[in-house]
Order: sequence, then structure tokens, then C-alpha cells
Amino acid sequence: QLKDDFGDRYLDLLGAVVDEKGTVPVFAGDCQFISQDCRHFTAAGAKYFANLFKDKIKEIINAAGAANEH
Repeated sequence: QLKDDFGDRYLDLLGAVVDEKGTVPVFAGDCQFISQDCRHFTAAGAKYFANLFKDKIKEIINAAGAANEH
């Protein structure tokens, strides 16, 4: 439902990291936990996902800015 609602602005966090076995990483590249409670990111986890989506986030922000100029 959210993917339909947000379209190109939807960020599929799990889809970006799940492997062919259906598992997701527990640790970021620096061997720090991505999440301590499976619901919230640690600082390392937030940085990990921000890095994964930095280009997509810039694209979304630029598109929003362009839309607001009209």
C-alpha cells in the first residue's frame, strides 16, 4: 500500500539489503549493529541506509524542489 501511495518516492529499505536466502544484514560495514531492537536504527544503521539511498534521496528532494518552483 505505501509503495502505491508514494510511487517513486518510496524507499524499500528491506528490499535493498535482503539477499537471495531472504536474510538481511545485522551489522553495518563497520561491524556495528544496524538496529539493537529490530525496530529502530542505531546511528551506524542510519548512516548505513542513508549511504545506500543517498542518490535516491537527492533525486526525490530535487524533484520536490522542481515541483515547488511551478
